Amino acid sequence: MYVVWDRLASGKYFPQPVRLKMIPKPDGKQRKLGIPTIRDRIAQQVLKERMESRCESIFSPHSYGYRPGRNAHQALEAVTTANRQYDWVI
Repeated sequence: MYVVWDRLASGKYFPQPVRLKMIPKPDGKQRKLGIPTIRDRIAQQVLKERMESRCESIFSPHSYGYRPGRNAHQALEAVTTANRQYDWVI
């Protein structure tokens, strides 16, 4: 995986084409599913972990979208609590 790291660090990384797989749906239609290569998936995971650790500190504690350990139910609970405390909520 040194090759992936070296290419990411040098800015010369280009993802491989995604494998297309058709998945049947209950109504008889099909939907497309893109499957990345193992190398690309590892690169995505490494970047995700690096970005999350760096960006988490600058996010507002009231932000719930796309955050690890937070979900829509927690966001609704926070809005409900704030709605009881304030005249308006954004």
